Amino acid sequence: MRNAIRTTLIATALPAPPHPLFAPTFPNKLVRIVIPFSPGGSTDATGRIIAPHPSCDDIAAASQNSDVRKHLLDIGSEPSGLAPEEFARMAQSEVARWSKVAATAGT
Repeated sequence: MRNAIRTTLIATALPAPPHPLFAPTFPNKLVRIVIPFSPGGSTDATGRIIAPHPSCDDIAAASQNSDVRKHLLDIGSEPSGLAPEEFARMAQSEVARWSKVAATAGT
C-alpha cells in the first residue's frame, strides 16, 4: 500500500511544470492584439482594456520625434510637449471655457 501511494506521488510530481520564478517574463516582445469585430462591441472594449497604454513619457518622447512632429504639423496640429500637470490645467480651463459656450448655445 505504501509503495502504491509513493509511486502515485512520484508519478504526479514528475510532470509538474517548472516554478514560475524560472519562467521567462511575458511578454518579452511586442504582442499585437487583433480584434476581428467592429469597434464599439464587447470584444473591442475588452481589447482596449487589456492592451498596454502608453505612458506620458512615451507620448512626450514620440512628440519630440521629427517625423511625428512633421506629421502633426501637416494635419494642422500644434505639438507642444506640455508636462502632464500643465496639460491637465490647460484641459480644465478649456472645459470651463467651452462649457459656457455650450450652455449659451443650448438656450
